[in-house]
Amino acid sequence: MTLMSPWAHGPRITRRQALGLVLIPITLACGGATGAGNGTPTPTPPPPTAAVPGGTPPPTPAATPGPTTTAPAAATPSAPGRVPVRIVDFAFDPPALTVPVGTTVEWTNDGATIHNTVSQTGVWESPILDPGATFRFTFDQPGEHPYWCTIHPTMLGTVTVQ
Repeated sequence: MTLMSPWAHGPRITRRQALGLVLIPITLACGGATGAGNGTPTPTPPPPTAAVPGGTPPPTPAATPGPTTTAPAAATPSAPGRVPVRIVDFAFDPPALTVPVGTTVEWTNDGATIHNTVSQTGVWESPILDPGATFRFTFDQPGEHPYWCTIHPTMLGTVTVQ
């Protein structure tokens, strides 16, 4: 009788061992092991501080606030003049603005395709603006003026004149 090694047909592992081989990388990727096997996280020691002659530790840097994000507000110039509106990526930028009476709004097509700007109340209508072209309109009366690009009807904007 010949005794065969248990590895004669290649290494064999149990289902439990295979599951362990799969779960170990997942456990480590999700935050590592827990301390003492009781489900509590292993505490992380604080970083060492450098010794300073005289026995005083270096100052701890104060936390600096990160950048804050706010919703874009309508552009509001304080006096009449010229207010730019960019046409880019199938949108007016800014999409809404408030200006005083006497302000000229200047639409510039900064996109790669043709656009226009047309008042939905019949106050103005630009020609088709090729890329790089500009159209200006001076608002002499107060009111709210919704407008759009008639070539791309989902492009909407509003000029409020006060």
